[in-house]
Amino acid sequence: MTSSEKLGAHVAQTFGFDGEIVRVELRDGAVLLAIQIDPTEHARRSKAGLGAITDRQVITSLWELPNGIELGYEDVPDWVKEATDRAPKGVLTRRQGILGRTVQPPLRVRGALAIGRSFDAVLRRVGQVSALAPTAVIMRRPVEEDEPGLLNARLYGVGVAQEEGGVARALLYPGPVAPTLGPYSWWVAEMAYEALDASVSGDSPKP
Repeated sequence: MTSSEKLGAHVAQTFGFDGEIVRVELRDGAVLLAIQIDPTEHARRSKAGLGAITDRQVITSLWELPNGIELGYEDVPDWVKEATDRAPKGVLTRRQGILGRTVQPPLRVRGALAIGRSFDAVLRRVGQVSALAPTAVIMRRPVEEDEPGLLNARLYGVGVAQEEGGVARALLYPGPVAPTLGPYSWWVAEMAYEALDASVSGDSPKP
């Protein structure tokens, strides 16, 4: 675990974000996600030798198929059939004109954090997952009470911690979030699952 991940794990515990910490690269920058693995799905994938599914179009097509319920091939939209043709082995059942999904998201995101010195930058990074879980930022500099960034964090329900000398102090606690489930939340979960696998194998990215 990197120093940033250790700091993130400490702040995550302070803010009540349960689970393991992984670093995920998204379009607007890296976030640290506190995750809880679905043990049943993880066991199913391990048995099948199936890892993370990171193709967003494949994930979007899988979302259109009910989990564990097989559909007639003629009842599935053409774009879904075309996208699922790229799905890894073990994700779908195909037999005699029948198509079914056999996987689901491998984990839940319990919280998200970003670390930095610019409020604008860290708020933008956690904003990428603000509909999925509670979020917080860790500022690596002193924070003034009347800073616009702190006021924006309060407005949007983002927690704020200030790090100084390797120790983080909570300034503002995050508000609750009702997760919005959909293809994007599933894709983020798969990205976190891939990052978790990389950290276990020793290939995790550097901060």
